[in-house]
Amino acid sequence: MPRKLRKPLYSFDGTGITHYGGLTLFLQFCKLIGLKRFLARHVRWGWTGHRWTPSELFLRHLLMTVAGVGRIENSVTLKYNGVLAELMGMEGFPGPHALRAFLLSVGDRALEDLYAAHDVLRTILLNHPEPIYAAVVDLDTTTLPVQGHPEGAVKGYVPHFFGQRCYSARLLTETRRGLTLRGELRSGSAHGVLGAASFLTEGTRLLPTHVPRQRVRVRADSAFYDKSFVQAVENQGFSYVIDVRIARPVSNRLGGLRYREFRHGYEVGEMMYQPCHWPEPVRCVVVRRVRSLVSPPATLFTLKDYAYTVQATNLDLSPEAVWRFYCDRAQQELLIRALKGHYALGKIPTRRFLANRVHLEILLWAYDVVGWFRRICLPADWQRSTLASMRRDLWNVPGYLTHSGRACHLRLPERFEHQDIFRHAQRKLARVRPLDAL
Repeated sequence: MPRKLRKPLYSFDGTGITHYGGLTLFLQFCKLIGLKRFLARHVRWGWTGHRWTPSELFLRHLLMTVAGVGRIENSVTLKYNGVLAELMGMEGFPGPHALRAFLLSVGDRALEDLYAAHDVLRTILLNHPEPIYAAVVDLDTTTLPVQGHPEGAVKGYVPHFFGQRCYSARLLTETRRGLTLRGELRSGSAHGVLGAASFLTEGTRLLPTHVPRQRVRVRADSAFYDKSFVQAVENQGFSYVIDVRIARPVSNRLGGLRYREFRHGYEVGEMMYQPCHWPEPVRCVVVRRVRSLVSPPATLFTLKDYAYTVQATNLDLSPEAVWRFYCDRAQQELLIRALKGHYALGKIPTRRFLANRVHLEILLWAYDVVGWFRRICLPADWQRSTLASMRRDLWNVPGYLTHSGRACHLRLPERFEHQDIFRHAQRKLARVRPLDAL
């Protein structure tokens, strides 16, 4: 039996030590795709740091997000990491003041260039490694509570926190490829449907031209149930499924519909309904569930013994197929939860509204680049893995970097469980091409 530790001796002379051994795969991926050079070519920062360039500081923010550091103040822990800074080709790691100064220094023109560069990246990812021929576009909003009085934060609707100051984040994603198409930070009192038509148009213009408009399907919740938005979607030739707010004119018609059961406890019906001031009626699919079978208890509209949901659509599908298609929109809710938790979207870093918009854009870059890494480098059974699971199973592994001549050797634990995944990713990295060559 090994002897237990009795009197340890301490020394502070260790170099090349890290607990992010697996994260070196992601660093290598960013280097092989030429992300730093891509940013330097497409973004006019208008500001140069004394020790680090703006592109380097942008990549440090992206690395912090992927590593799960959280708030900027927690970046001091990366100063003691003896591997990441060396593999990124820099001396030391910038502190919290330098990282926050970078966010505050980015101007409007640089942010527009960053948006344009992200659009170029999205266009590449929508066609790589294979093109898409249909698209499912999800649209949603979420509130971000803040403390104090930062710019643009006003009292808005925050569940369970009445009168809380907040921002509002609006997201547009392509679900099949798992890619963001657009994201913006707004005042907390801005309604979700305000400017949603132009927001959707800007995001969907990134879709490949060979994708027919009839094969683009838009899903949105009841915040986007509005005449102008529905007309804009129809004018572009898109299909849609939008959740309907069950006001009194709608609820008065629910009891007189004919329903049929399509699964245990679920009944479906449909109707043609024309809201006030709408030019023509729309098809509405109604699904009701027995309240006693709903777990947890229903918080939606209830009438007698049933809980109801209503979706407006122009899809030529059966009512139950429309309902199932809309239920898949839960992936958008999972994305928002991941952005708030794993990507630290809920941790607003500064008091300036423009700097916070830059922070949101960095998080969206991190989400798309991580998704690209997962799609290219990880095996098929890891394609649905989240950032949290990749941190736990692959990236947060202790390692020790040694040098032998001109070669670097990263020593990982002998009992590392996912050695085969690590080697699989190394083989895939050998085939990664830079962004400029795609």
